[in-house]
Amino acid sequence: MNTTPIQEVETPDNQLSVFPNPSTSEVTIPMELSELSAISLVVYDISGKQLEQQQLGYFPYGNASQVINIEDYLPGSYLLEVRVNG
Repeated sequence: MNTTPIQEVETPDNQLSVFPNPSTSEVTIPMELSELSAISLVVYDISGKQLEQQQLGYFPYGNASQVINIEDYLPGSYLLEVRVNG
């Protein structure tokens, strides 16, 4: 069984974690939002090629989470961008 890790990068303004990491089927992305926010996700391969973009819609203030299915991804490392109101 191969697993697919997603690189976690922390910035001073926010942090993004996914679990479980690595995974073979799906990952959960927890979010803490300071206001009603439009959320979209972009997945890139390690070379920077965009593989997928999902418009998730609006999430309310507070804690939220989103599950992403990664069963169709080949084993390897991927980058995840979460866009808030952008």
